[in-house]
Amino acid sequence: EAFEILKACHEGPSGGHHGANLTAKKVFDAGFFWPSIYRDAHKMIKTCDTCQRQGKYLREMKCLITVSKFLRYSIFEV
Repeated sequence: EAFEILKACHEGPSGGHHGANLTAKKVFDAGFFWPSIYRDAHKMIKTCDTCQRQGKYLREMKCLITVSKFLRYSIFEV
């Protein structure tokens, strides 16, 4: 059932094949929650043929890593 909810929020009419974090947010906004939602969303995006062909999963992960490096260094400069 969790996979079907994730799939609907990722591929459905309002989905748009966005990354794992936005897909999980859409699930929350729809009123659903389970403890492994982010892990499950990342697993699903890794297996989404459309996202893999467009490279969305890799771009999202690279962006998250870049932001976390920036935040780490900005904290030490204060």
